Amino acid sequence: MIPMSFIPNQFIIRRVLLSRQCTVWDWDSNGKHDYIGEFEASFKEMRGAIDGRQEQWPCMNSKYKTKKKNYKNSGIVILNQCKVAIDFTASNGDPRNSCSLHYIHPFQPNEYLKALVAVGEICQDYDR
Repeated sequence: MIPMSFIPNQFIIRRVLLSRQCTVWDWDSNGKHDYIGEFEASFKEMRGAIDGRQEQWPCMNSKYKTKKKNYKNSGIVILNQCKVAIDFTASNGDPRNSCSLHYIHPFQPNEYLKALVAVGEICQDYDR
């Protein structure tokens, strides 16, 4: 599995579909990760994987594109599944502590619930 990086608050803004540049790296346990390339994808395209379609994008490395005459791409990124998740990591603190992201306030939602609602509001417009 190759990790990809996204900048979430630049990915989707107020239900407007934006294409975002996604960066692909070959992860190495020694910490010397290799840059493979980039591709552009929108939430709508990625959502196709939720509907059971396999989505694909050519991964381009601009360095190779300028140096190699017959360069097509550095591989194809294939998305078989698309899931949205929020990590409720315990290291964020005790939910009884008001400084914790987990804090359960009696009258207002905590940061995790706010994040879930925000993602849900965006995704609901693309529900079947």
